[in-house]
Amino acid sequence: MKLGFLGLGQMSRGMAWTAARLPEVEMWACASRDMDRAEIFKQEYGFQKAYGNYEDLYDDPEVELIYIATPHSFHYEQIRSCLEAGKPVLCEKPLTVHAWESDELIRLAEKKHLFLLEAQMLRFMPLVKLLQSILREGCIGQVVSFNVCYSYPLEYKERVMSPELGGGALLDIGVYPLTLADLIMGHDYVHMASDVILTDSGVDAVDEIILRTRENMMANITVSIRGSNYSDAVIIATSGHLVLRDVNHLNRIEQYDFNNRFIRGWDRPDQLSDYVHELRAAISAVREGKCQCQEYDWETMLAQQRLMDCLRKE
Repeated sequence: MKLGFLGLGQMSRGMAWTAARLPEVEMWACASRDMDRAEIFKQEYGFQKAYGNYEDLYDDPEVELIYIATPHSFHYEQIRSCLEAGKPVLCEKPLTVHAWESDELIRLAEKKHLFLLEAQMLRFMPLVKLLQSILREGCIGQVVSFNVCYSYPLEYKERVMSPELGGGALLDIGVYPLTLADLIMGHDYVHMASDVILTDSGVDAVDEIILRTRENMMANITVSIRGSNYSDAVIIATSGHLVLRDVNHLNRIEQYDFNNRFIRGWDRPDQLSDYVHELRAAISAVREGKCQCQEYDWETMLAQQRLMDCLRKE
């Protein structure tokens, strides 16, 4: 499949490194507003073409899937332009800054029968699927709560600190624990509450989030772009608990019994990169003429976006 890359920052490098090593991928075109940057990226990752503007990428008749990795505030217009040009899209999280934007784009993708996916890599990882299987089998009993603190120091990054670029902890890294909460508990929340500490620029530096489902499962989530790097989580249940190591990569799952005795652990299997599973899922869906992925359908994408809207209003 001929891939096009829109936006050539650090996030694109990880995806490009992965894509260039997949036999089913042809590195076709990369686009930046800076032609010199596009040429360097082209040479580094083996693209056939480099464009110094995004319009040429939209109009390239050979491109079969466009990957977008630009600051959040640009996603809505760029995705719309891709879809209007007839191009399927895999866009970095969050899909858009506001839920109404995601809703509009999904409606447009549906109308044009085009693939659209937010690149949330957790949903496609084998260890995440194993986690869901463990919970379905009731190995630790009934889930009571999901507790996580995800702290990653990002106050030095302009895109994270800028309100104009859609910055802040929730939109940038909050999607990881919120995704796990959805995978563990679903998204039928009957109560949600949040508190926040703002930076001088006005974006959220620390978010404290509480979610409760109809089944009385509770999520307690702390997200921070201030402080040391920490990202473990625990699922408390009636017969034991699971510890999740590194919530944005999920490197390991550990099972403990009711008395906190270690039972067993599962390590992340060897893989090309964290991006490989979502990329392969997107390519397969486009080839099969699908508009969405079973692992992360449009309804769930919208539910996550609406949740973040509600939390920010809090």
